[in-house]
Parts: sequence; structure tokens; C-alpha cells
Amino acid sequence: LGNIDKALEYYQRSYKLNPNDALMVYDLANVYFDQKDYANSARYYGEFGALDKANAEAAFINQAMSYQALGDNASLEKTLDKILEVNPANAEIRYQRGVMYVRNASSPEMRDSAQKIDSLLTVSPKDAALIAARDQMIKSRQDYNTKALADFKQASETNAKEPLYWYWYGNTAFFLEKQDESLEAYKKCTETDPNFNDCWCQLRSLYARMGKKAEAEDASTKCKD
Repeated sequence: LGNIDKALEYYQRSYKLNPNDALMVYDLANVYFDQKDYANSARYYGEFGALDKANAEAAFINQAMSYQALGDNASLEKTLDKILEVNPANAEIRYQRGVMYVRNASSPEMRDSAQKIDSLLTVSPKDAALIAARDQMIKSRQDYNTKALADFKQASETNAKEPLYWYWYGNTAFFLEKQDESLEAYKKCTETDPNFNDCWCQLRSLYARMGKKAEAEDASTKCKD
């Protein structure tokens, strides 16, 4: 009837009487999600996932959508982990988690910190604390990208027909200077989608890095900058 406040009142009364009623908890989560109350929808989708193991994957995907809407990346990452615990073969979730790791590696906070450290090192190039902070920053970025590489690789192998997975697998391998892996991934990307422009452009850059001039020129003809 469109009386959302009254619906929530009765759902909450029902919840107090029996918080283990999985169907009711799911309905409660849906109402909060529809009302864009994502903090509560995330809470109750999580509870439903714990109550109904058969539908836990769908519940946690909805929970992840709630955290995305909230911009709560820390909670989102934990939920993506839970989804993959339930279904390790979910290629899209692996891809999404890989993207999150890449974003963490190049977050504005990390870039700003790196710039500040570099600026201070120009004044005090032998400062041990600054050098240690720089090395830790580099390691953190490396760790994020290494985790992203593993997720993109598995997503690509699980769903080999999705060029975007191969593209990001290639990009992360490129960043980590794993040239053979990057080359194979970019080739798979262009095979699955011959019109994937960004993939051809990245392939051109990789060939140039590898000193393969003829291949780089050929890829360049398919890259529309």
C-alpha cells in the first residue's frame, strides 16, 4: 500500500520476536535497500546470508551493493571475500575485487603520501625514516597489485570469453613487469574482442617495452589514440 514506515514497524516487531526468520530478514533488508537506507540493508543482507546458506551468495552480493552505495570500501572488501568463500568460481566478483585492489594501489591518499615523501627526500636524501617510509609505500602498492593479478588471472581463466578480464590481467602484469603474462593476456583480450581499442594500445606499449618494433607498429595500426 506504499506505507513504508508502517511496514518497517511491523518487520522490526517481527524481527524482535524471531531474528532467525530468514525470509522475514530478507524482506526487511529489501525494504531498507529500496529506501536507500544502505547501512541497514547491508546489516540485514549479511544476517540473511548467515541464516540461509543456500542463498548466501545472492545475499552477500546485495550486501556488497549496499556497501558500494555507502562508499565503505573496507566493508565491501570483506563482503567480496565472503562471496568468494561461498563460490570461488564467481568470476565477476574476482574481477571486482581485483579492481578494488588496483584502486587501493593508486588511491589519492597513497599518491599524495608518495609525493610528500619524494619531496622531503629531495631535501634529505639520506633520511633513513623517509627511505623506510618510501620502501613501505612501494611494497604496499606491490602487494595490492599482486593480489589484483591473482584475481584477474582466475577471473580470466574462469570466463575466458570476457575481454575486460584479460585486459585488466594484462594491465596488472604490465605494471608488475611480468611481460610474458601481460603479453599473453593482451593477446587473449584482442582475440576475444578484436575491436577492444585500449587493449591494442596497451599491447603496443608492451611490444615497445620489449623492443619488438615490428609488432609495436602493427598494434599501433589498431590503436586509435
